[in-house]
Amino acid sequence: MHAEQEYQNCLPIINKMVYHHTTMSQVDQDELRSQANLLFVLACQRYDDKRGTQFFTYFYHTLRLGLLTFVQKEKKELPIEPDEMTRLSDAVKQWQDRHKNLIWFHEWVESLSPDSQVVVKLILTPPRALMNLSRGRHTWEGLISKSLLTEYLKDNRKWTRGQVLSAFREIKTKLKECRLWVT
Repeated sequence: MHAEQEYQNCLPIINKMVYHHTTMSQVDQDELRSQANLLFVLACQRYDDKRGTQFFTYFYHTLRLGLLTFVQKEKKELPIEPDEMTRLSDAVKQWQDRHKNLIWFHEWVESLSPDSQVVVKLILTPPRALMNLSRGRHTWEGLISKSLLTEYLKDNRKWTRGQVLSAFREIKTKLKECRLWVT
């Protein structure tokens, strides 16, 4: 691995996250940039290419979690009610637990066929057109039904019914293999 080349590849995401955390947290930009550079060095030292993850992906998650933790430590100086501190701590623990599995999840999505990957991405981040379809229908807040997704894929992406069903079938099979399918 060439650290200088990887640093150049990672520089745009470093700049983006430093800017984001600076505007959201009011922590000094120079401190955040220094922390991001330190996280890059740590990621270079800890990265193991034998685990099947690209360096950029590994660094991205290291950077996100590292900057979030750094910002939280910097904000501890502000007076916070004990009840708020408990809620904040619980939220951070939940976020950390979720993101430990994020690398595994991305690898799982990449193992799917291209059509199934499209379906998973539409479920996780539905486009505005798909959200507009759900207006006036009985759907749970923030959830897209299978029928709405099927309608969207057929109308907007020109998929056949067979393509849609095949993608859903593959996702269901893979979830069952991982014991994540709830009946």
